[in-house]
Amino acid sequence: MEFGTWITNDPQCIAEEAKFAEEHGFSHGWVGDLPLDFGDVFVCLTLAATATRTLKLGSWIVVAPYRIPPASVNAIATIHTLAPGRLILGVGTGSYGRAVMGLPAMKIAMFRQWLVTVRDLLRTGEAMQETEGLRRKIRFFNRDRQFISLDPPIPLYIAASAPRVAALAGEFGDGVFNAGPLSPEAVSAFLRQVRTGAEKVGRQFTRVPCIWETPVCVLRPGETIHSPRVMESTGHFVLMVLRIYAAGGIPDEVIPPEVRPSFQAYAAAMTQRSVSPEEQHLRLWEGHHFLRPEDRQFITVEAIRWCTLVGRREELIDRLKALEEAGLTQIAVSPPLDGVRAAVQEISRELIGRV
Repeated sequence: MEFGTWITNDPQCIAEEAKFAEEHGFSHGWVGDLPLDFGDVFVCLTLAATATRTLKLGSWIVVAPYRIPPASVNAIATIHTLAPGRLILGVGTGSYGRAVMGLPAMKIAMFRQWLVTVRDLLRTGEAMQETEGLRRKIRFFNRDRQFISLDPPIPLYIAASAPRVAALAGEFGDGVFNAGPLSPEAVSAFLRQVRTGAEKVGRQFTRVPCIWETPVCVLRPGETIHSPRVMESTGHFVLMVLRIYAAGGIPDEVIPPEVRPSFQAYAAAMTQRSVSPEEQHLRLWEGHHFLRPEDRQFITVEAIRWCTLVGRREELIDRLKALEEAGLTQIAVSPPLDGVRAAVQEISRELIGRV
């Protein structure tokens, strides 16, 4: 089992955080693409690349509606000149990244065409692009000057949760992402959807890189899940899941009965005031990634158990082995933004090399 971690899109500390993760045995560092929340994903990846030597670095995730294909590939291929063989272009429809703007994810047909163009640019440096009702061939010029590097090939990883997007991931991706509540059954079901898409185009996915984002908290001797430290380590992520639910992104039927009341109460609290459609999403997403005092009442022990990985070391090792057997290849740890180093130290000490 590999361990990756989110590193903060903060130009003042991302280089140090990336180097710290590398020194503590992490295989991957992931940087988010949320223009209204953080520093720019590609600027921050560049800073991380220049500070590390072995850590693989990727975008989690480039939001396709924000960035046209040639600009996306150009950006990652430029950074690739600084860290050849260590960059991954992770992409998605923007179901989360667009929600913070009050907008829907990219439509499947448009995303598919976007992926075709990106895949071909990554493989050959040229592609057909459809834009503004026109279809034109594009290519990277001046390849001999090495302003960008496409060699060795830059992997394309695709984020998916809905079945149709998972099928696209199987058709186009070199690896796949998911996030949220995690179990062997969820991993197996997700990979079945991915393989369905792969088989439709004659691809064989036997051991595809499958990465799942979640917080991980190793309980200390005498500590329980009720500990304030557990809340501080995982509450930000539970809150993200709560917000996605309140925005209509998670149906009631997939939420365990013991968790549902707190989710429904949160959604009701977020919609109790009359707000214009132009601003409704702002109330929901204000302060996300951080745990505000007014949000803590909705983050129950049951929700933490469902949404995150918390337990004693031996218990977590057993759970991780079961997840690996189901096809998971990497945990992408989602620490609180102000607690990246603490999470990296804990997981390095307690889990890396034991799974």
